[in-house]
Amino acid sequence: MEFKKKISNIAFGGNWSEELLTQYELAQALSLLQWAVDNCREKDVNTSEVQKTLHTLTNNLEKGKMLFERFKRGHLISDQFAREMHFRECFRLIKAWLKP
Repeated sequence: MEFKKKISNIAFGGNWSEELLTQYELAQALSLLQWAVDNCREKDVNTSEVQKTLHTLTNNLEKGKMLFERFKRGHLISDQFAREMHFRECFRLIKAWLKP
């Protein structure tokens, strides 16, 4: 069962369920980007799902547009090692900007 459906039946006060959902969605998004970083040598990870997730993660960040564009440019790097290093550094920066 999907996480959203599981917590929709909970009837407690406060906004803790919304915060839980946000943390869960953030973890899912970071997991997908981690997959892209880990597989960029062997696969074309420039999928619409990765692009959408990248946009969602960076949309409200101060340096979000720059991070989004930088990550996207990684797909143009032909050297596999350099491409992986580029994605790893971009992912590190995105995670750093996401932390309060």
